[in-house]
Amino acid sequence: MAETAFKKRAAYLAHTLPELNKRIRARVAPPAKFIIGGLTIGQVLVLQYLADHHSATMTELATWANVALPTMTVTIQRLVKLGRVERVHDAQDRRVVKIQMTRQGKRECANYQAGVQDALEVLLATLKPQAQVQLEKALRVLEAIFT
Repeated sequence: MAETAFKKRAAYLAHTLPELNKRIRARVAPPAKFIIGGLTIGQVLVLQYLADHHSATMTELATWANVALPTMTVTIQRLVKLGRVERVHDAQDRRVVKIQMTRQGKRECANYQAGVQDALEVLLATLKPQAQVQLEKALRVLEAIFT
């Protein structure tokens, strides 16, 4: 009986998580004014990664995004062309090239994150404080599972 309940929970998560991810992105995507220049969500996510990690190699970015290196190369080339990121040689090993955000990239990423936070604050305000705490606890459990 317990195994059946376990399998049902896993099946529920397998069905619900992708759909929930899609709904969350649709509800918290900030208005276009926060994404100047028409960046794709993939490009924005790369900027967010760089905001958290300061810089990364192409291989690190491709591994994190779970995409092929040529795919990440195209993404970075577009971001370089748009002035959002730059390639910088590593101070310790000049053969290593790191990708980091430009001032413009940092500014736009901060604007995007502020827009997401604003949207989340509106949604959270619809919940009672106890439900907000429950949501946070549930998200911490999910985070632990996927980390």
